[in-house]
Amino acid sequence: MQAIILILLSITVVDAIAQEAGPPDQTLAAAGTSAIEEERYDEAIEILNELIKRHPFTKELYQLRILAHKKLGHTDLVNQDINTINNFAEGYSLDEIVGIN
Repeated sequence: MQAIILILLSITVVDAIAQEAGPPDQTLAAAGTSAIEEERYDEAIEILNELIKRHPFTKELYQLRILAHKKLGHTDLVNQDINTINNFAEGYSLDEIVGIN
């Protein structure tokens, strides 16, 4: 079941990045999801950290990073990302709320 969730989340992340950015970030997102699938969680976190810097309001990136942190037992970091996601306004990006887009 967890594998199916990971696959669906991976597809969602790559699609979300494809809509927001170009091929380099889409490739990086695919590399991050592959790292998680191959249980290279530290590498996945590094990749996701970079993507989150570039796309701080893409919830799916945080969801993947939560999964990687959970696998490594980083409970505080899991909770931090959950709190970040919970602070997003439902249906809107922060850019839209503050009028950037």
